[in-house]
Amino acid sequence: MPDYSNPIMSASDDVDDTDPALPVSVLDCAIGRGVKASDGDLFTGADIEAVGLPFFGGCQCCAASIACYNAYPSQTGYLRCRDCIGEIGFPTTAAFEEWCKANDANPVDDEDDYRTTNDVGSN
Repeated sequence: MPDYSNPIMSASDDVDDTDPALPVSVLDCAIGRGVKASDGDLFTGADIEAVGLPFFGGCQCCAASIACYNAYPSQTGYLRCRDCIGEIGFPTTAAFEEWCKANDANPVDDEDDYRTTNDVGSN
């Protein structure tokens, strides 16, 4: 598993989302969507957001500040931290994408709204 302690990940890092004990992070999902590194082999916030996912966010439960490497999309449609994700994360990037399609999800409704679904409310 790559070292996610650095908020700017290398594009050459391998992502193994096959461990069922670990849900996929936003970074895993971005890599699954084909994120391209604009700064050599480093992903920037703009790179992550270019594939429709947030670089920074807050945990739905505890309001912890989280970034793509330690933020986990949940089946509630919001991001959660590692401590709060529990059993409602996604085991693979494919499962996340399938959920997005099934729920007509738009990960970024507008510039200030990084909810995962369109039907969770409005600004």
